[in-house]
Amino acid sequence: MIKAFSYRLAVSLKSFSGVHEASVQVLQYALINMINIVSIIIIISIVSGILGTFPETMLALILFIIIRFLSGGSHLKQAESCIIVSSAILSIVPFVPVSAAVIWPIGFISLLLHILYAPQKLKWRKIPERHLIYFKISSCIFILSGLVVESDVFALVCLIQSVTLLPKLNEE
Repeated sequence: MIKAFSYRLAVSLKSFSGVHEASVQVLQYALINMINIVSIIIIISIVSGILGTFPETMLALILFIIIRFLSGGSHLKQAESCIIVSSAILSIVPFVPVSAAVIWPIGFISLLLHILYAPQKLKWRKIPERHLIYFKISSCIFILSGLVVESDVFALVCLIQSVTLLPKLNEE
């Protein structure tokens, strides 16, 4: 549904502008990403507003965007699935009870998974292979900073993102 809508919109944009250098496929890809992000933000804003967890949910979103940018990870095949799963996970994070004693073990598991597997699927960014180590280091520093602040939301978001790095989920 989103793919078809974004295709029609990309064709319309391309024909309307006439001089745009981007292909319909590039425009469609960008539109799918924008629709995904905006949809997730709208859904979790509404859900967290109703449930009274708006600040924690927005924190989870921001942290997830940062760690995902730094480490990459697997993607769901359908845009609709991404919206549903991401919205559900980010809306649930504030309700998962994590004691202070568990934050450090969660952080170390996340750190270990990032050391072993990050970054994943960043080739589309056209980053030279020799620079990928900086993304790994940055994601590990980010996780360590979460341990310093001992935030349960931070720990859970890093763990969830770490799972998307597992090799089985990143097979082509």
